Amino acid sequence: MLAAAILASGWSGGVAEGGPPAVVAALDGRDSPAISAWLARKVSPVIAWRKGLKEDALAQARNMQELRKALAPAGVAEVNPTAARCAVYVDQQLDANSLGLLQAAGAEIDANLYVPPVPGKHPLGFYLATIPYAAVDAVAAQPFVRRICSVEGALTPLTDVTAQLIGADLVHAGMGVAPLDGSGVKLAIADSGLDLTHPDIPVPVEAFDMTDGVDPATWGLDVSNTVTDHGTHVTGIAVESGAASGGKYMGMAPGADLYFYKVGDDVTATASEADTIEAICRAKDVGADVLSMSLGGFSLFMDGSEPLEQAVDAAVAAGMTVVAAAGNEAAKDAHTTAAVPPGGASSDIVFFFDNTFPFAFRKNESFRIVWRDDVPGDLNLHMELVNVPSSASPVLLEDVADVSARGTETRQMTLLLTVPPGGGFFTLRLTNAAATGQTPTAHVYALKGAATFSNPDPSTTVLSPALADSAIAVGAWVHRDNWINASGQLIDVSSMWPAGALAGYSSRGPRIDGLLKPDVTAPGCYTIAARDSTPGLADKPENVIDNDGLNLNGSGPAQYFARAGTSMAAPVVAGTIALMLQANPTLSPSEVYNALTSTAGTAATPNNDRGFGMIDALSAVQLAQRIGMPGDATR
Repeated sequence: MLAAAILASGWSGGVAEGGPPAVVAALDGRDSPAISAWLARKVSPVIAWRKGLKEDALAQARNMQELRKALAPAGVAEVNPTAARCAVYVDQQLDANSLGLLQAAGAEIDANLYVPPVPGKHPLGFYLATIPYAAVDAVAAQPFVRRICSVEGALTPLTDVTAQLIGADLVHAGMGVAPLDGSGVKLAIADSGLDLTHPDIPVPVEAFDMTDGVDPATWGLDVSNTVTDHGTHVTGIAVESGAASGGKYMGMAPGADLYFYKVGDDVTATASEADTIEAICRAKDVGADVLSMSLGGFSLFMDGSEPLEQAVDAAVAAGMTVVAAAGNEAAKDAHTTAAVPPGGASSDIVFFFDNTFPFAFRKNESFRIVWRDDVPGDLNLHMELVNVPSSASPVLLEDVADVSARGTETRQMTLLLTVPPGGGFFTLRLTNAAATGQTPTAHVYALKGAATFSNPDPSTTVLSPALADSAIAVGAWVHRDNWINASGQLIDVSSMWPAGALAGYSSRGPRIDGLLKPDVTAPGCYTIAARDSTPGLADKPENVIDNDGLNLNGSGPAQYFARAGTSMAAPVVAGTIALMLQANPTLSPSEVYNALTSTAGTAATPNNDRGFGMIDALSAVQLAQRIGMPGDATR
């Protein structure tokens, strides 16, 4: 039934290219040819490609749960077999008549889910819509529709002494500033789910499950976790009261007003771009002061141009500061680079496929090539296999190629190989079909993690939505490399991640166009915070922490958990910003950014590994208090 439904949906991506002539002013510092190339395809080919992925998964899935599990590794978080979640780009906000035309054409569209253009960053606004595949052509044919893009990409969770390390404990205690706890500040979190029964977690002002419905009338109200404790831990870092631990494990801003939005599904905890955009828009609409997101994924273009990143930039332009985890990709050996001269080829790109079975095993990997050159939209780079033995029965399939509004080009390939016992090394090469022009640096990403590169490059691995121009992207610093768990055992990870250094897993920048990312770092290695009570979610014995911190024999209550990742660093920064905004509610997002970065540990020497360095909460709050005061020259 499921497969029949999608195969009967009628659309295969065959809409005519072009449409109304592009009348879009050039972005500040960005060439209009890039925008014209982006608009040349009125329907992004990614929609048809993801439709094909659904078809392939449906052939194997017996139910929707299996379908979701099959699509998540392929980077697809929406599983509707007959329709796509899309961003419908338009020149300006539509009137009721135009919205009616879209609905008559088949689009399910919410007039309140409009993300406006952002001057100098994003030339067009867009509406979130659900469009049946059979109606894509009809929607695209409307003269006011400029482009339709997929927003079905998958984002995954990016999985004490923290306050003392950055000086937040001094802010709480009123040392050098008035005592602050974030009171009066609206702090929103979008994550996998939340345990509302934990004694440290405040009652949210509102809490919605964005994976159900598209607006407050249809969103779900049950935000509990089902497959991961991630959201409870992240929320605890930001706002937990420390009640269960006698104040020992207190969040950064325990007095802040919490707004929580569940975006992780109940099967894999994966969030879709569409649901995350809904959360961003809702947080902005209710007047949240700061939004924290500890989730992410490799985007199609890695340049900050996509709908999710535009939603971030629009929210910041409207006055909400947005914090996002940079990602945990630096040590996965899943990214490499290669120069590809015109008319020529790159050097060999060697990768390894592991196989722990005692027999040959068929494996597959999705490779994404992302590059920038002087002719946006010619899609000139290609991939080929080199000297692969026939016994591997190689199949290399081209999935999709497209260009962004900023001129970044992308091509995705799927490789299937038979891998011998013990694994094997294989070789790829990139070719450039352009006869002349620049020699682009191609970024190659192994998206499924099945392949690891022999010459990996940890740079340019920051994930979306942290890639957004206006997002504060947060890397992780190792602040704890050993602890005693609730059973009295010493757990030591110092051989992997020694304290006092940038975490090896923390994603490195810059963005593909050279923008500095991450922006700052914060403690994010085995932070102790609220433990979700759902059985099976936070039960790893090594990481369970006793409430009183004594951790003698495991007999006492243990409602805390130690976790590592840039996911843990992002809410530290969001909570610090809440303290800054309590100290000075008039701060704009740009003033928050400047105060946070100028007081960070290595502000004078920023780099693409740690940004401006470790945040200093006390110094940031002290500076925030002075902004706008008599004698201040920053305004």
